[in-house]
Amino acid sequence: MRKALQSNKTVKKALALYSKACGGNDAFACHNVAVFYGKRDSKIMKNISLKLYDKACNAGYANACIFLGRYYRDSKGLMRDYKKAQEKFKIACDLNNRQGCKEVRILQGTEYDYNH
Repeated sequence: MRKALQSNKTVKKALALYSKACGGNDAFACHNVAVFYGKRDSKIMKNISLKLYDKACNAGYANACIFLGRYYRDSKGLMRDYKKAQEKFKIACDLNNRQGCKEVRILQGTEYDYNH
């Protein structure tokens, strides 16, 4: 029980530090806060997570771009957007991320409905 409480305090402290750094436009920090919120069950938390992934991507963190690209490509329903997926993968590729370039080629080589 004591270890769990210490661990919880450590997570809260790390989240506070990453959140502060994200406020200063640290892309890696924004990505880490996004991961934390993305694991929550709340739809509001998931939306906050997506905004933070987008902020991290736009600030140059390629892994956040790949996450968003896959999210838009693989989502069901209204969130599925192949055009947005392609844009996010391209940003990752432009940041010299191999996986981003591979994802761009995969989308280009298929017949995804970009107008959806």
